[in-house]
Amino acid sequence: MRRTHLALSVNGEPAEVSFAPYKTLLEVLREDLGLTGTKHGCELGECGACTMQLIGKAVLSCLVLGIECAGRSIQAI
Repeated sequence: MRRTHLALSVNGEPAEVSFAPYKTLLEVLREDLGLTGTKHGCELGECGACTMQLIGKAVLSCLVLGIECAGRSIQAI
């Protein structure tokens, strides 16, 4: 299976990660980076449990693909 490799900033710290290109930002943070502070909720974008800041804007991480975050700054729990 093809994997995507990208660099980004999480909570002010640089991070590099490889993951399957279909994964959401929520899955990349929890499963690939081991950052479990961001919670799974409905996974439909309705509950807001996975809300975080992506380049200064609130987003639901269950609705954002991880690959969309290349080179961006993420503020998570």
